[in-house]
Amino acid sequence: MCRKFLPAYNALLEEALKEARETLYEAVSTRVVRAEHLVAICLQTGRDKDRERVRIFREQAELDMNYLADMLQRHGLEGKWNQWTP
Repeated sequence: MCRKFLPAYNALLEEALKEARETLYEAVSTRVVRAEHLVAICLQTGRDKDRERVRIFREQAELDMNYLADMLQRHGLEGKWNQWTP
């Protein structure tokens, strides 16, 4: 099983963890970061593999585009979004 842990080292990650949704996974309560936050984190990180992840999220996830746009503005990531998305 693969587990990913993110230390909250900036405002975006702090927000992502604060707004994570609680869910059950194999009868264990856990918190899951919203897809919109994962997209923003990929934009902020900026690696080639993150660009690919953003593309996959856009194709496969049900993103709340209004929420995403507001968050990108708050964290200064609109420019990167515009560069990475056609």
